[in-house]
Amino acid sequence: MRIGHRLWPARYALAALLLLVGLVTGLGVLGAWLEARNVQQLSEDLALALAEAIETSGRNALSANQRLEAAIAQRLLDNTRLLDRLLQYVPLSNQLLAELAARNGLDRVEVLDAQGAVLASSAIRLPAPMREHLARHGMDMRGLPPMLRHWYEPLLHGQAQQALQGFGEQRFWLGRQYAVAIRRQENAGIIAISADAGEILRFRQEVGLQRLLNDLAGNPMVAYVSLHNPELTIVAHTDTARVGATADDAFLRQALNAPRPSLRTLVGEDGQPLLEVVHPFPLGDTTPGLLRVGLTTEHLTALWRRSLLILAASSLGLLAVGGIGMHLVFRAQAHHYERVRGLERALSRKERLAALGHLAAGVAHEVRNPLNAIGMGVQRLQGEFAPLEGAEEFHHLCTVIRGEVARLNAIVQDFLQLARLPALQREPIAVATLLCEVAALMKAEAQAHAVHLTLQVPEGLPTRIADPQQLKQALINLLLNAIQATPPGGAVQVTAAAEAEALRIAVIDSGRGIAPDLMERIFDPYFTTKPQGTGLGLPIALRIIEAHGGTLDVKSTLGRGTTVEVCLPITAPGTEATPPPMS
Repeated sequence: MRIGHRLWPARYALAALLLLVGLVTGLGVLGAWLEARNVQQLSEDLALALAEAIETSGRNALSANQRLEAAIAQRLLDNTRLLDRLLQYVPLSNQLLAELAARNGLDRVEVLDAQGAVLASSAIRLPAPMREHLARHGMDMRGLPPMLRHWYEPLLHGQAQQALQGFGEQRFWLGRQYAVAIRRQENAGIIAISADAGEILRFRQEVGLQRLLNDLAGNPMVAYVSLHNPELTIVAHTDTARVGATADDAFLRQALNAPRPSLRTLVGEDGQPLLEVVHPFPLGDTTPGLLRVGLTTEHLTALWRRSLLILAASSLGLLAVGGIGMHLVFRAQAHHYERVRGLERALSRKERLAALGHLAAGVAHEVRNPLNAIGMGVQRLQGEFAPLEGAEEFHHLCTVIRGEVARLNAIVQDFLQLARLPALQREPIAVATLLCEVAALMKAEAQAHAVHLTLQVPEGLPTRIADPQQLKQALINLLLNAIQATPPGGAVQVTAAAEAEALRIAVIDSGRGIAPDLMERIFDPYFTTKPQGTGLGLPIALRIIEAHGGTLDVKSTLGRGTTVEVCLPITAPGTEATPPPMS
């Protein structure tokens, strides 16, 4: 009978380890892919958020510019109308216009007749070289050319009451003329006033869209930000040198009419990958435009790489922990497997011994009776019927026959002892004394095989409750096997040690050792590697030791020797140790 419990062999352990490696690798690849997706999504969300923030800031900047233009235009118109009313009471002169321009921070004030000729003009803002040029040519203020008249031409023909120059232009910062004009109420002609565009330009640079782009140019994450008109001409850029250039790109033309922002990846001029978001951006009430934001991916790539390193370290840690755990599990499984195999072998031995027990009685009866008769007959022949001639040879043959009968009787006795171990006769024994007796009994056998036998017994070994005769028989069998397995000149050593709850006795020889493929069979009855052995010594010793509640462990290295260790509990099963005497 065999226990039907199967444990994984070593190949299953290897397969499980490979499966663990594959699982951890798969999880690592999946984690890297998910992390890459997360980083990509983070990049896109960041780009969209930045584009929306720039769009909002740009709208606010354009709105501020429009409010600024409206305020400036209203102020200039108010100054023009105030001058028109003032001229109803004050004579027109160049000096008057110059003082008015100086007090109000105006660039130029002119009064023109119905044909557009200059009646008076402020020259306080004229550069010195221009005034010297006029003086050299004998020109006074009336000879000055008027402002560019194309923008106020409708006023001269009565087609409008007022005109504006420079307001609402998308590229105001590229020009310098910023003026208003009105038709005079009482006199024919017009009044034109131009503002100081430099001051307005500086203010717009402080609060306008270009200032926002200039601030973004210092952000290491932002590669560029540009604003395009419907013709895809750049009207604002973080690199001002690119303003005025045209981007001919099908993707941008398609994004111009797209209802939502568009994303794409491209390679920058430095060869680095970029993530670009293209966002619709109105340049006016009805004028569409595009906002382009290019983001570098270096910081996100570095973040992804750090995440990969953490993921790889975690995977390696998981693999190491899993491998160690699997090693411990399979080690425990192997140990358990060996125990199960030992139990299977023990159960198999018990089954065979049970069968031998039924056979033993018949064998003992059928064999011992004829042997006894043979032995008695030979003894009578040797004593009563000795021949006169050849008596010496006759006595020799009778002695041989009686020896063989005795040997057969011993084999039958061993057979009976193996099959039906006598009941233990437990009594307190001194282990050290028992070992000395066994060593003394085996000394002659050791000397006959030229083997050096030593005994190392420490002082203070506890008294053991055991059957002294059977325990002595078991130890004799172990020593006999060790001596017979040791070549001449070798050594056999017997040691003993007491532990907390056990007594350990070891028989160590320097013999040839036992082959690994034979280790499982050494306790099988009748298995022996000795030509004259019966194969019953070790099985009988095992039965005696197990009957005492102990264990018998054999460790052997081929070519170096064998160690047989007997482990006996201090208190025998079903008995109590003898208590120490009361003081």
